[in-house]
Amino acid sequence: EEGLEFVKKLAPDVVGFGAFTNEIIQAADFAKAVKQYDRRIVTLIGSVHVTAIPEETMREFPQFDYGILGEGEETLYAFLQNLGNKEALAATQGVCFLNDAREFVFAGERARITDQNALPFPAWDLFRPASEYILHTERGCPFACSFCMNPNGRIVRSRSPENVLAEIQWLTGIRSPKRI
Repeated sequence: EEGLEFVKKLAPDVVGFGAFTNEIIQAADFAKAVKQYDRRIVTLIGSVHVTAIPEETMREFPQFDYGILGEGEETLYAFLQNLGNKEALAATQGVCFLNDAREFVFAGERARITDQNALPFPAWDLFRPASEYILHTERGCPFACSFCMNPNGRIVRSRSPENVLAEIQWLTGIRSPKRI
């Protein structure tokens, strides 16, 4: 209810959700509430669940208009550039959806982002104040655990120490002990 009130106040054109498998039902319930409030709001699902089983996710949860697969930064930007143009979206790598005939549309995976320093810092100023935050300093995992789909690939891509330090300095500047 609180989330829906925020959506109503913000009046967005697009609402995005991220979900691991254990969160997909809750994300879908929220997306359904958004759609019941205003069918014109475009809903997106990203993260691990839809990346692992994109067609199944889009079929099981029609309240999501589009899926953003893999690393979403560049795909989301391309999606927003093409919003409203289904033909362009059908050719956008990393985007999936069901067309009007309920056929699964997916132009293929987008290449992984190799330069992790090129990514912007998270919008830490929009997070709730906390005494601790988790910084992601690399993506990928060299291991092949049978229980993990390893969504970021087997090649570890690290941020530079200078980049990580800059984020810490930026974060401590907006989250000084006086402000928490």
